[in-house]
Amino acid sequence: MILDGKALAAKIRGEVKEEVSRLAQRGVQPGFAVILAGDDPASRVYVRNKVRACKETAVRSFFLEYPASVSESELVDRVGSLNADPAVHGILVQLPLPNTSTPSGCSRPFHRRRTSTASTCRTSGRCSPGAPGSCRARPRG
Repeated sequence: MILDGKALAAKIRGEVKEEVSRLAQRGVQPGFAVILAGDDPASRVYVRNKVRACKETAVRSFFLEYPASVSESELVDRVGSLNADPAVHGILVQLPLPNTSTPSGCSRPFHRRRTSTASTCRTSGRCSPGAPGSCRARPRG
């Protein structure tokens, strides 16, 4: 059996769009925040695709971009403010982070109901250099 990934993705996006429409009828518009720190080209593509998927499914996206020089405390503060924002239902801090920040440090302020890829203590620990396991959100290469 050969899986048609594009067809499956389109089907899933259609289902998500329908669910978002039902939520909108109840006065709820899902919001997804993405933080990109640094200039990793693969991360930029991944984040661009997340923002595009939000647009296709009527999910409000918040794209926050920082230079590689951003401090960990600035990222932690931003995650904290996103946690407090009722318009934000999910948060992604895109990895890898610049050398000024660590995944485990930036994931500490996450509220467990707003976490996304590699953002919990359990998963972000595996993203630390030298840690066993893997948390890749994109293919090797």
